[in-house]
Amino acid sequence: MRRERTSPLPVEIERLALLGWRLTPATANKRGLFPGYLDVATCDLDTLEQWAGAHPGFSWKAVPDGSGILLLDIDITGATHADDGVATLRALCAAHGPLPPRPHGRTPSGGHLLVFRDPGTPVRRGSGVLGPGIDILHHRLAAMVAPSRRRDGVYRWVIPP
Repeated sequence: MRRERTSPLPVEIERLALLGWRLTPATANKRGLFPGYLDVATCDLDTLEQWAGAHPGFSWKAVPDGSGILLLDIDITGATHADDGVATLRALCAAHGPLPPRPHGRTPSGGHLLVFRDPGTPVRRGSGVLGPGIDILHHRLAAMVAPSRRRDGVYRWVIPP
């Protein structure tokens, strides 16, 4: 007989925490749920479960700093983004070779979130470093992750970490 799961913590968030990702609650408009949210991000399951119980249905952000990850946020052209990050990524892959399989998420707007292992060396982070429509999220630049929700849809994993 299978035991029913009773934790308020989403399964996706529990999985990321078990991988050592530092997580923090966020609002649907991508803001941290409380002041100092980047500093209190954690992979401690008890803390995450307390937050999930106290604030059901809120969103989650992954903080690369201390998580061992680097994230690429690939935008698609649309109402919220002018640059085509997918075209930029295709051009980079044509010039440097294909990316190996990796964790891959989708945003409500149709964009992509690619997860890489932190290289352990300084990384120039921010928008447009690799080209238009690609944001490098590293150190304290956090990203929304599944199963977070916005008015226009949900974040989801295509290839989960």
